[in-house]
Amino acid sequence: MTSTRRALATVLAVLAVLVLGTAAAAYALRAGPVPQSVQREHRFWADGPTVSYGSNYGSISAVHPLFVEVPADAEAYDAVVTVSFEYRTSGRAPFTMSAGARGVDERPGRRPLPAREQWTSATMQFLLPSLEAGKRYRFSPGPSATPASGAGENRIYTRRVLMTVDLTPA
Repeated sequence: MTSTRRALATVLAVLAVLVLGTAAAAYALRAGPVPQSVQREHRFWADGPTVSYGSNYGSISAVHPLFVEVPADAEAYDAVVTVSFEYRTSGRAPFTMSAGARGVDERPGRRPLPAREQWTSATMQFLLPSLEAGKRYRFSPGPSATPASGAGENRIYTRRVLMTVDLTPA
């Protein structure tokens, strides 16, 4: 009879823990902050832009941009732009990459890329705070190089470029 009481007490204790634990978890979920929704847009370019500068000329190829419409249901949205790509360079110039959004505060701004003669992969993120709600923005990868000195040429090639824009209410 004692073992029956112990078994019954154990079963009741386990049930109490399960019921109280479930109730506490449900309350915590209701009481916590509601996560903001994320709107995601992306575009892939098999061949990305190429930039070439000599001492007295420059050439920049363009790709069809990624257009993103910011929803009108909030005052403003923050965008996190991720650019994943392969690149190679020639010349000794400083090379950089940006999210390529015109007229928008881009943090941290142009990001440096080390010179690489062989194809190398890279991923960079940029924050574009307080995008105006209801407005359409244009994004495109923005590699850059500086003009070469003397008879040389500075060039950056990009390929397999994936750009993702994640929007959340500011």
